[in-house]
Amino acid sequence: MRVVVTGSTGAVGRRVCARLAATGHDVLGLDRRSSVPPAPGVEIRLVDLAVADLRNLLVEADTVVHLASGVTAADLGANTGHDRLAVMERLLAAAADVGVEHLVVRSSAMVYGAWPDNPVPLTEDAPVRPCPDFAFAVHRARMEELAGAWAAESDDRALTLLRTAVTVAEERPGGLATVVGAAASIRSDEGEPLGQFLHSDDLASAAVCAVQARYDGPLNVAPDGWIGVEVMA
Repeated sequence: MRVVVTGSTGAVGRRVCARLAATGHDVLGLDRRSSVPPAPGVEIRLVDLAVADLRNLLVEADTVVHLASGVTAADLGANTGHDRLAVMERLLAAAADVGVEHLVVRSSAMVYGAWPDNPVPLTEDAPVRPCPDFAFAVHRARMEELAGAWAAESDDRALTLLRTAVTVAEERPGGLATVVGAAASIRSDEGEPLGQFLHSDDLASAAVCAVQARYDGPLNVAPDGWIGVEVMA
């Protein structure tokens, strides 16, 4: 298949492109930071998704893996993510115009929200209800809504939503990991926080599995267990 990957030179994007190419797919990576291919068989285009001709870039693509969100856990502004949502809308419109049939979107487990009545563990059946004052989670939930509307327009379309635990890599611990790590100093009557961390290698494997299986629906991507506050510290 021809697979287009946005955010292709990030910690996760590089791994996804390399693994897709290694399994025989025709891979085109889109990124505005670097034009260096992460692996043999991967073509990289240096583009800004906010202004590029996305229809031309997505022509003949079977699947689009969207990793370039542009919003981090440290973003607190009320309008954070507005431009990135506009990019999402452009991407979905282009995908519709050229006949892309499968979209894989990197979301976050944070879309479930941190609520006292959440079951443990959370499954994909849990409702999406992000904490309204956490811009990162609200942005991811809105991305899911936009993508869901795109998928609902045609029975031929499949949408995979990767709801990931906090993702880290040796070269880039990630802003969300820093936020969760800060909770190591928290003590309260309600108990100590539990942490889950996902390696970028495993997220890349999950993305490739979703592409291969053309999975339709949300997927929680997380370790089987979690770590306590002492180990997290």
